[in-house]
Amino acid sequence: MTDTSPGTPITPTGTVAWSSSAQGSFSSASCNLVSAISGLGRSLGMRTTAEGVETAEQFEQLRADGCTEAQGYLFGRPMP
Repeated sequence: MTDTSPGTPITPTGTVAWSSSAQGSFSSASCNLVSAISGLGRSLGMRTTAEGVETAEQFEQLRADGCTEAQGYLFGRPMP
């Protein structure tokens, strides 16, 4: 568990990652959120990784919104 108490230094990892709970196509609100997260990552010089990508449509939308990396069933099943 990470210590998040006040005064604890934060060490940047170089990657912003989030899990996509959207199935099928994205709503305009979720596209706006992806764009905002991607923009934040870009402004900080960080990669942005979307997790849980299941369709080519999701992947193309994420790319269009500026996401730099993606993972999920579209690319391969989880490995032990």
